[in-house]
Amino acid sequence: MNIGILGSGRVGSALGRQWARLGHAVMFGSRTPDRLRDMVKSAGPNARAGTSEEVVAFADVILLSVPWTATRETVTSVMDWRGKVLIDAVNRLRDLPPVDSIGASSEDVAHWARGARVVKAFNTIGSEVMDQPVFDGDRAALLLCGDDPDAKAVVAGLASEIGFEPVDAGGIKMSEIVDHMTRLWIGLATNTPLGRNFAFKLLSRD
Repeated sequence: MNIGILGSGRVGSALGRQWARLGHAVMFGSRTPDRLRDMVKSAGPNARAGTSEEVVAFADVILLSVPWTATRETVTSVMDWRGKVLIDAVNRLRDLPPVDSIGASSEDVAHWARGARVVKAFNTIGSEVMDQPVFDGDRAALLLCGDDPDAKAVVAGLASEIGFEPVDAGGIKMSEIVDHMTRLWIGLATNTPLGRNFAFKLLSRD
């Protein structure tokens, strides 16, 4: 599968490396692709770099992991999102919604990326867990929100490949609820001895 990464921080680099090592073709995006030389090298021979437009044209699935303040500009700089699976890993958190917000942050992303099939995922855990999401044989839960079942299945497959246990958390409107899990994770990471290398596990009686 061709996977694009928009956002060269810890989340984007960790997931890009994982997928590239599994054999997926990965393109990291930047306004200045040459600056990503070290990241591409660390991801191996299946990785390359390009501009945002090149990433979206190349990829079947795009991970969006930029700061919220850069999200609108990043998304709207791309002219054609039609048919693309867009994984929204952005957290709005303390940033105010735009004055023309239509709801949850992922709903805004879907509105800006017209034609994309948006799935909220990878926003409730730290990059350390993305490198190793299995804890003593237990896979960390990864909550997925989206309105397109096929797109969610694609993202669930990519998550499962690297060791997560995908959990369907409902439609895109549920992403606003899931965002509170991010706040909980940050609170535990910063105010308890847990640190950053922990994740959530969902238990259910069928």
